[in-house]
Amino acid sequence: MKAFRASFWRQLTILANMASVSAGGKECLVSESLQKSVSTSAGSETTNNAENPKCLRLNSVIGDGDKENDLLFCGNLATGKEHVVYFGGDVQDFRENMLSHRDNHRHVRWCLEETATLLHRRFPEGNIWVVKPSAMYLKTLSVFCNFVETDGIGTPTFSENHGAMQHLIALLSNGMQLIKKLSSVDTRLMTSKENEANKDDGQDEVVRFTASFDKIQESQPDSLPVRLIGFSKGSVVLNQLLHEVHLVDKEEPIKNAFSRVTAFYWLDGGHAGNLNTWITDVSVLKNLRKINADLHVHVTPYQMEDSMRPWIAKEEKKFVSRLRSLGLNVIETKHFEGEDRSIEIHFLVLESF
Repeated sequence: MKAFRASFWRQLTILANMASVSAGGKECLVSESLQKSVSTSAGSETTNNAENPKCLRLNSVIGDGDKENDLLFCGNLATGKEHVVYFGGDVQDFRENMLSHRDNHRHVRWCLEETATLLHRRFPEGNIWVVKPSAMYLKTLSVFCNFVETDGIGTPTFSENHGAMQHLIALLSNGMQLIKKLSSVDTRLMTSKENEANKDDGQDEVVRFTASFDKIQESQPDSLPVRLIGFSKGSVVLNQLLHEVHLVDKEEPIKNAFSRVTAFYWLDGGHAGNLNTWITDVSVLKNLRKINADLHVHVTPYQMEDSMRPWIAKEEKKFVSRLRSLGLNVIETKHFEGEDRSIEIHFLVLESF
């Protein structure tokens, strides 16, 4: 309990210049309902679709077992040449949730919808999948407990197999099947109340409808290559996946999934714990030689110069050094060197990586 309290207060201090937390919370629970709420966000009509693609929101998509996550999809399954899967950081949430938060509205530029669009511009031939955390503690702290064991505020404890890859396989498979089922539904229906509310907020048009679907029992993922991106707290999912690479020697579905992963991107990773922000265990890292993936590390002074968490920079240096000593293809990029440490440059890595 003492460890939890210490971690909790450390996280609140870290977030002091980012957002003040409000009362209330949400436990990491999964819904038993199969009712799916779906919405699409339309981009500006003054630019082409490649620059402002529509995002499709899929709520409570079933993954492995009874685990569920909300997804944002941005792309075209018929023409996309790869999948790009993104796990975001603290504060990042759906636009309306950030706008209604007393502090996080300041960072609405980095809401999940805007991030999905940004990623689509970065990877225009990709199918962009933004995975929303299972919970947002105090509507601010991301908790990815469906992918890695965490405490209540999202601090991870890594293990040899938490089922992270299995859950990701199922999420993408069921997400794709759900989109195909929705392809014949007219999504241009909107209640006048929703339409008027969106106009008042100055937001892009948001079209909502609700549909019910049975659980997909035997859906199979396609064979497109996959890029995995973890920003800030979202890097804990990538780190758990590293711990599961050894399963390629034991489980054929996991082997097939990892064989499709072409790249990992760690974008200014961080969490509230006092170790394992970056994985330094050589027995874990050496398993990456079993797959053919590029490794991209992007950091900023926000994490590397954090005087309250000096271990982050030390671990990142060991992470990169040990990957290179193993003969792995790792590319390290340091952004905004010489600039003052701020939350803004932390978020700006999303544009500059």
